[in-house]
Amino acid sequence: MKGGGILNLEELREKMELTQKEVADGCEISRNYYCQIENEVRKPSVPVAKKLLSFLKLSRPFLKLEL
Repeated sequence: MKGGGILNLEELREKMELTQKEVADGCEISRNYYCQIENEVRKPSVPVAKKLLSFLKLSRPFLKLEL
């Protein structure tokens, strides 16, 4: 598991059989930005974090995000 998160977004995305592009499109962000979030290069903004949680059908406690 990568450093800061409780949940590994890459593992979750792969379990859901989704591509990075599908998640990015579902959250209305670029694939590049999503990739940076997934690899913990960037933290998502609050609106993007909420979109990710909604798209992946998660509640906030599953991700360690500073909202």
